[in-house]
Amino acid sequence: MFEEYERLLVWLLPIILLAIIILPQMIRILREYQRGVIFHLGKLLGAKGPGNTAMSGIPGDRLYAYLTLSTRWGIAHVSTLVVYL
Repeated sequence: MFEEYERLLVWLLPIILLAIIILPQMIRILREYQRGVIFHLGKLLGAKGPGNTAMSGIPGDRLYAYLTLSTRWGIAHVSTLVVYL
């Protein structure tokens, strides 16, 4: 009986640990002045607006660029933060 639980834990524990590590990295909250642009293997997939966004896919195959559309002294300021996943 104990061997069955041990066999189950051997498979279940790594899956739970990976979920705890990967899932929080997939969720991003974009502020009202931010936009997210998604590239997949160099091609534009789309843009995400403000709010909660979930990023799916295999880590490393997609590029997420976050643009800040804030204004400073009446001049539009665009800054880019590139995140490789």
